[in-house]
Amino acid sequence: MKASEMLGKKMLLDGNTAVALAGFAARVQASPNYCITPSTGAVEKLIEFLGESGSQTRWMYNEHAAMEACVGAALLGLRVMTATSSHGLTLMSESMHSAAKERASVVLAVANRSLGLPWNIWPDFQDSLSQRDTGWIQLYCEDVQEVFDTVLQAFKITETVKIPAMVCYEGFILSHLSEIIDIPSQEAIDGFLPPVNTLLPLNPDDPYVFSGSSRTPVHSQRLFEAMRSAPKIIKQVMVAFNKSFGRNYRLVMPYKIQPKQELILVAAGITASIAKEAVDLYGDRVGLLKLRLFRPFPSTALRYWLSKGKKIAVFDRSMSYGAKGIFAQEIESAMYNSNIPIFNYIRGMGGKDIRPEHIVEDIEDALKSDNPRMIRWRS
Repeated sequence: MKASEMLGKKMLLDGNTAVALAGFAARVQASPNYCITPSTGAVEKLIEFLGESGSQTRWMYNEHAAMEACVGAALLGLRVMTATSSHGLTLMSESMHSAAKERASVVLAVANRSLGLPWNIWPDFQDSLSQRDTGWIQLYCEDVQEVFDTVLQAFKITETVKIPAMVCYEGFILSHLSEIIDIPSQEAIDGFLPPVNTLLPLNPDDPYVFSGSSRTPVHSQRLFEAMRSAPKIIKQVMVAFNKSFGRNYRLVMPYKIQPKQELILVAAGITASIAKEAVDLYGDRVGLLKLRLFRPFPSTALRYWLSKGKKIAVFDRSMSYGAKGIFAQEIESAMYNSNIPIFNYIRGMGGKDIRPEHIVEDIEDALKSDNPRMIRWRS
């Protein structure tokens, strides 16, 4: 079926196809690509769908070149998107820093996959979180509907704040899992996402120099300031999305959180879905906060919700070796003066299954334990 025939319907789609269809519906104009498992389906479908609209697609010789081409296309004033995973993302790393400092409005779909030898094609968040200091906005998705919706939101966010954005979804789970999703019409999407407006698009007939060798910190300073102002704009985009399509998203998503609750869990991606099943077994004793936005880090929103709990349990699908889980590190920093015990559980590294009974085991541990400093490695 053609992409144009899918719009305005309910369709059974996997996450990779949802990424590609959202790119088509957003009227992406350029997509430089290089395939890597498990994001290959997103790239192949994106090229297929964009062929209907005559958009520019290019096979590049590696992921580094693909991101460099994305930056160039964005600076020319085009709406740009590509996809990658794992080692492909780390090969892009040099260009990721450049994209952020050049303030290139690029959307990158990341089908999360484990890094390093021995080879592992299954998911954890080590690839995207290894890029946390590159200056990119990072959004994490729980299901296929959220993947589609978040790609649309990412275009509006990045083109407003002029900071590139990645949309993260677990590979071989959300990338290949099929769910029925609600796809808006092209007219509705156009109403939410107007044509791209680049502040100063490059023009070969009127050349500018944007970077080159320089000791000035101005690029870093301006990116820092833009990141500080970004949460307000991201919230506005989510409100606008809800008004247009009736699906409510926030920087963090509370589930059954009550004042003075015994325990509040924090999770992202599919772990949040699994955790909901466990939370449902505990009545009002346990709540869940889904971490949707990771960069810029939503400290204010986190403090508001997590301060309602007597204990906090953070589930990480990543590790900062020599320290602890990356989400737990960030949350401890945000909650530094709260005196609320924060427990860290490492689950799902290298794609190991996470099941509701595993979350129940960790809930019981956190409820009974008085030693939050010990990292609970469950993978």
